Amino acid sequence: FLEEIRKVDAIVYVLRAFQNPEVPHLEGDIDPLRDWELLEMELLLADLDLFEKRVRRIREARKKPKGWEKELALLEKCRDALGEEKTLRDLALTDSERELLQGYSLLTEKPVIPVVNVDENQFTTGNYPGKAALATKLVPQSLVPLEICGQLELEINALEGEDKELFMEDLGLTETGIQRLARVAYDTLGLISFFTVGEDEVKAWTIRKDTPAPEAAGKIHSDIARGFIRAEILAYQDLLAAGSVARAGRRASTAWKVKNTRCRTGISPISASMFDPGDYEIKQGMLFLFFPYPPRVISCFEYHSRAVKRWSGLKSGQ
Repeated sequence: FLEEIRKVDAIVYVLRAFQNPEVPHLEGDIDPLRDWELLEMELLLADLDLFEKRVRRIREARKKPKGWEKELALLEKCRDALGEEKTLRDLALTDSERELLQGYSLLTEKPVIPVVNVDENQFTTGNYPGKAALATKLVPQSLVPLEICGQLELEINALEGEDKELFMEDLGLTETGIQRLARVAYDTLGLISFFTVGEDEVKAWTIRKDTPAPEAAGKIHSDIARGFIRAEILAYQDLLAAGSVARAGRRASTAWKVKNTRCRTGISPISASMFDPGDYEIKQGMLFLFFPYPPRVISCFEYHSRAVKRWSGLKSGQ
């Protein structure tokens, strides 16, 4: 089981806070902090066992691997930290040291997302037993628990259309728990998504923040990645007010050409043309229009499905 976890990019710790006598806890009582510490310890011991075996193998080998002195020193440093019950997330390592450790797929080096499974009353009040103790434990790691009511999620998923919207509105929810978890996961891993919007489909593409635009466009087609001529930035509100990219470009006083654009949150829409390599980067919330290919409007994760529906009819010249 732990070997499968080594393949993931981040680990979600689901900690129980809900009370239900029909679903007994393995430890007897409900204690989110204790469960957090048990999970941390299990992963820590797995990594410690891996380091001890690797250190022993290097020391006992008749023919040492290339660069073994440097690797051995790093492995012993990590082993000693784990022996002091410190995770590798908390260990100060240089970029070169982290690069050396990449092949080990270490559990305690992976980012962690704490999720507390609460009951409906706890979800409504925003409080549950052990909340303060758990928060105090996680503060030094800059982690904030995400509170999700699993029972409500089941009920929400059983509904569709207007019934689902009304049920969520009654609960004061604008997003489901899985949507909130997806946002946290994206933030934790430094990812954003952008959408290609065509006449027959809307498709999401996942990239890392600060990815150069040609590289991001290469997710769609390698030809697009070969180069841009320019990118023009248009205010999002100008685009909605004008009703099309072309009209917004003619009337918007805020439009300008850029040479350097990076993939991060907070930029306005962009239209781009092709075949002159540049250092453009996409930001969350962008619109892209690629030429001379059939125009596609691309947005990022920020604005979600309702905004995508509004953009789906926006194409060059309309």
